[in-house]
Amino acid sequence: MLKVVTIGGGSSYTPELIEGFIKRYDRFPITDLILVDIEAGKEKVEIITYANSMEELLINIDKLNDSEDGFKVVYQEFDNDELPYKKRMEYIIAIAMKLKAVGVINNPKFYYSFCEFNGIWYFGKYYRSDLSTRKNFDKPHSYSQALNVDFARSIVNIAINKDYKQKIIDPCCGIGTVVIEALEQGIDIKGYELVFKIGMNAKLNVEYMGYDDVITCTSMYEMDESFDTAIVDLPYNIMSHISNDEQLDILNYVYSKVNRAIIINCKEDEDIIKKAGFKIEKAIKVRKNELTTFSRQVYLCVK
Repeated sequence: MLKVVTIGGGSSYTPELIEGFIKRYDRFPITDLILVDIEAGKEKVEIITYANSMEELLINIDKLNDSEDGFKVVYQEFDNDELPYKKRMEYIIAIAMKLKAVGVINNPKFYYSFCEFNGIWYFGKYYRSDLSTRKNFDKPHSYSQALNVDFARSIVNIAINKDYKQKIIDPCCGIGTVVIEALEQGIDIKGYELVFKIGMNAKLNVEYMGYDDVITCTSMYEMDESFDTAIVDLPYNIMSHISNDEQLDILNYVYSKVNRAIIINCKEDEDIIKKAGFKIEKAIKVRKNELTTFSRQVYLCVK
């Protein structure tokens, strides 16, 4: 078994990373992919330099030549931090004076941060995991088992395979995470959701994002057109109950409407996919983080 942990799994680079893993599965046969990142609202510092004392740190900062205008320096405080406020401000001014760029007090473009931890002084770029900067992270309706936004975007990118003219169908669209990620990229997509309450919440999410309504609150068996690719996130028996035979019926119907499919399941079950007629090109397991047992199996399938 080959397991990969991605530190910073919430990065905008994650979709391309996952796509690369799947496309190179024959050379890099991953069985588990774990995405780990700081929680929303938490903080992190990309370390640029460090030293044993503040005096030495200032010398290191003075040697930096790649500073940019529009910065602000902040102090990274830890629990039980005993550095007096006056001393913090003194250090902030000293660091700002050493940087070869123009700092600001209001509306900075970015932040530098410094701190002392276990006797070492660190300096670097400061980031806050404020996921609300991407509106889709903060849509009005969500469920605990819904696809992660970055993961959904990865799935969309794999589905279209750089062909933005494709017609995509999400026959079990849930609250519309995949649909919204596709719409953000200008992709022609439609979503179906059998559970009326969930489907209506998906409609509200799409409306909140400012897109035309492409969600139909009815059975996928009502769709009367064909599509290039399907993204099928099979129900998990959490918000709705479904048997293996019903899952097979879904896949059989999808097979009749598309040429390719990304099939997502909460369990490893290649047999049901093959029974529907699909050929599995690639497969990978994705877990949200190393602390949870809940995972999804992703299958790239063709006829």
